[in-house]
Parts: sequence; structure tokens; C-alpha cells
Amino acid sequence: MDSEMSSKLNNIEEFLTEIKTGLEVQKTDTQENFREIRKDIKDIKTDLGTHKADTQESFREIKLELSEMNSKINDTYNAVDGFIKIVDRLETEFVIIKEDLKRVKEVIKEKLGVDLN
Repeated sequence: MDSEMSSKLNNIEEFLTEIKTGLEVQKTDTQENFREIRKDIKDIKTDLGTHKADTQESFREIKLELSEMNSKINDTYNAVDGFIKIVDRLETEFVIIKEDLKRVKEVIKEKLGVDLN
């Protein structure tokens, strides 16, 4: 029975050795996988940092362009507003001149008897 027991112990030892070897291989593979994952995460962080900086710069440029565009819109608005005021004033003056001319024609017709209409 000793030899049978010894044989079983040998088999168990061999089995345990195989398990240990397999676990060591898996440990090595797992460690390598984690190293690759850490490297990938580091690369992703670097890429995100670069994209963040690019995005922030783009937003700064957009804000500057928007500010310039708002300034141009305000300038255009002020110019149009000024033009409308001039047109209104000229229209009022035209109506006044037209009424004055009408009165002058009436006076000429009344005083000189000449109808200018």
C-alpha cells in the first residue's frame, strides 16, 4: 500500500506542479495584459489632453470671431439707424417744402392769375 500511496502522492504532486506552472503562465500573461492596458490608458489620457487643448483653443477662436461679428452687427445697426433718421428728416422736409410750394402756387394764382398746376 505504501507504493500505491506513494504513486498517488506523486500523481498529486505532478498535478499540483502542473497547476502551479499553469498559474504562473496565467500570472505572467495577466501581468503583461495589465501592462498593455495601462499603456493604452496612458495613451488615451495623452490623446484626450491634446484634444482638450485643441478644443479649448478652437473655442477661444470662435469666441473671438463671435465678438468681432457682434461688433460688426452693432456697427451695421448703428449705420442703418442713422440712415433711417436721415431719410425720416428728409421726408419731413420734403413734405414741408411740398406744402410751401403749394402755398406759393396759390399766392401766384391769386396775385398774378397764373395757374401753375
